[in-house]
Amino acid sequence: MKVTRLRLAAGALLCAVLAGALPVGAIPWLHSADEPSGRRLLAEGVTSISLPIVGRNYLNPAHRMSRFGVGVPAIDATAVSLSALGRLNAGWYLDWTARAAPSRPGGVTFAQLINLRDDGTSALSDASLAATVEANPGTLWLVGNEPDSPLQNNVNPEQYARAYHDLYRQIKAADPTAIVSAGGIVQPTPLRLKYLDLILQEYARLYGTQMPVDVWNIHIYILREEKTGWGAFYPPGVADEDGDALAIPYEIEDHIDIAIFRDMVVQFRQWMATNGYRECPLILTEFGVILPWDYFAPDLDDEEAKREAGYARVLAFMDASVDYLLASTDPAIGCPYDSNRLVQRWAWFALVGSWGGWLYEPDTGEMSVFGQRYAELAATQPETINLMPVRLVAAAPAAQPGVETTLLATIVNNGEMPTTVPVVVRVYDGDPDGGGAQIGEARHAAPLDGGAGMIIVSVPWTPSEAKEYALYVRVDPLDSIHETDEDDNTLAASVSVTVTHPAMLPIVIASASS
Repeated sequence: MKVTRLRLAAGALLCAVLAGALPVGAIPWLHSADEPSGRRLLAEGVTSISLPIVGRNYLNPAHRMSRFGVGVPAIDATAVSLSALGRLNAGWYLDWTARAAPSRPGGVTFAQLINLRDDGTSALSDASLAATVEANPGTLWLVGNEPDSPLQNNVNPEQYARAYHDLYRQIKAADPTAIVSAGGIVQPTPLRLKYLDLILQEYARLYGTQMPVDVWNIHIYILREEKTGWGAFYPPGVADEDGDALAIPYEIEDHIDIAIFRDMVVQFRQWMATNGYRECPLILTEFGVILPWDYFAPDLDDEEAKREAGYARVLAFMDASVDYLLASTDPAIGCPYDSNRLVQRWAWFALVGSWGGWLYEPDTGEMSVFGQRYAELAATQPETINLMPVRLVAAAPAAQPGVETTLLATIVNNGEMPTTVPVVVRVYDGDPDGGGAQIGEARHAAPLDGGAGMIIVSVPWTPSEAKEYALYVRVDPLDSIHETDEDDNTLAASVSVTVTHPAMLPIVIASASS
């Protein structure tokens, strides 16, 4: 099959759909109503490739597995509703918007996203942002959608550094327990890591400190990089000579190359470690197959054979990529409080609207063969919960004798599923097993997602004197939640309280103890 340049360019235009800019019905070459359903394909054996066994650990279809997420473009014109997320066993989703009252069918988690204009300003007013943040305490906030893409937010490094700084401060001012994420680049290639390097440099130049990031998120699509044509293009603000030197001209077949996918994950995790972000979780907020499935079976003339071959290759990529995300670890660069996993959570693109790998049929509302496979992959995961405190810091105003400050305790759940009840957190002055006094009241945090899901709990504290304090944070102190490891629920930290101090006092974290 001869692939025209026009169709190649369409691969880049799909980026406009990722933010919901185009209605799904406007996308050509998606699929037709007479395509076979997922049940027919399964019956014909097309999807037999490396299918996981689902009998032993099969979960109720309404069960939410926290690592598995879904990108949800505008679905108003389709027969699909958000309740479809339950059948996919998905634990979270994003729709590239910020919403004061997002839909959460079955308790599914919603990731907020602030789009940026190409001058770096936010699409939300200050008042709207503050109201939305306050209405959703403890929420994950993604700052920007593909700022490196001329087809998306299209923001140069200095503009992004300023935008991130201002939005981070506004979000944290409205809710100190909010989780803020930077990034969202199209794909972690040398060219786009150069773009992120420039952002970090600009942030340090403008504000004299490292850019604060709670969570990093990226996309992985494996698209051609060139200044014009189809694919990911050069990032704004990166010199053409750098683009010419670093760009990778991926071909169509590379789009589903699992070896390239793995290399991209490792490359970004190495970048995180090099820049001091190793402890941050990493989320793939978009990955999948956005080029048409028939690109992967171009030499077949029979339409049915072409469809089966193209679908099979998309399914094989889904299997291989999810298997890698579930299993990949590295003791040098992995997330230290998630068993050194490289990636903590991921969202397949898309519920509807992708040219390869759509999870539901938009015209009938039925789960596609790709949706069935994604649901099965999620259903094989064990029903585990494990809570762990990982950080304790004093926030402004800084700790000083007789002046109230705030202690911020970060808690993660590195199991596979969310807690079903609120999580109790207590902070102590001294070892709680040795007579330590509780600071303030116990905090009851909202149920916590797995997949290194993170919450930040705030506790007011007024130190009585200038000295070195031994502080402890303990999660689930009454052992009311069954966990895979009950011995990592306490973290010890020390802080020196003095009369003269910096505005933000970091606490040196000691080893966790039971």
